[in-house]
Amino acid sequence: MGLTWKKRFKSTVNVTVCDNNDTAIRLIEENCSLNNVCTRTTPFCSAERTRPTYYYKGANSNCEAEAKENQSHEKDSRVNGAADAAIEVLHTDANIILHQRGFDFVHLDPYGSAVNFLDATFRNTRNGGIVTVTATDISSLFGKCPQVTLRNYCSFNLKTEYVKETAARILISAVVRAAAKCNKGIEVLVTAALEHFVFVAVKIHRGAKFADMCVNKIQEVLHCQICEERVFLPDSHAPLENAYLLLPCDCHKEKPGKTAVKLGPLW
Repeated sequence: MGLTWKKRFKSTVNVTVCDNNDTAIRLIEENCSLNNVCTRTTPFCSAERTRPTYYYKGANSNCEAEAKENQSHEKDSRVNGAADAAIEVLHTDANIILHQRGFDFVHLDPYGSAVNFLDATFRNTRNGGIVTVTATDISSLFGKCPQVTLRNYCSFNLKTEYVKETAARILISAVVRAAAKCNKGIEVLVTAALEHFVFVAVKIHRGAKFADMCVNKIQEVLHCQICEERVFLPDSHAPLENAYLLLPCDCHKEKPGKTAVKLGPLW
């Protein structure tokens, strides 16, 4: 996605791509070279105050000359807020960069679950910024591994006819909780749940008021295992005497035993 943005908007935006894997860094540089985009690679550096050594790579001599010129004016560009012509490639943990810098747009696409990066993402992402999350841990989101779902998302899911929707709502609930820790709320822009991943795009709204509004939308769902009717359980401090009455079906009267289970909490 970073390469797409740089190809489309060129020097009007600053693009930073971060990965902690040597092979991934090499592939990023190769893809940028194939698309005639300069890269400014920063070796592993645990603190931003330590000035790293930059390595510029480009597809041609003009790109290298432009990159060297950008290096000489790096300090002035940071002060004046000018955009860099090259993609900044950081070989470090994404949590470090997200804690140290503020971004207007953050795209998380890790291998597996993205919950390890959510707290750092919402710490410095600016008000009105966009955060997109791609989660590929479908075994936990789709309820195939209940213990992993509980450990990563503090939630419970089952294989139902709307399991993809439930998975997306569970991911959004994790995003809401991470944003609320920083007194930020979210506005869901796009959601997509397919066979191999769940994608969510949200807009950030700063303030405890927005955070409380979003947290209050996280509720449990009562799911009927017979006809798969469902309903959100009301937020009540007192226990419900007969939660089955909330369901629009009469399966609990016709079938013996426990006919409904709780899913979630989810957004």
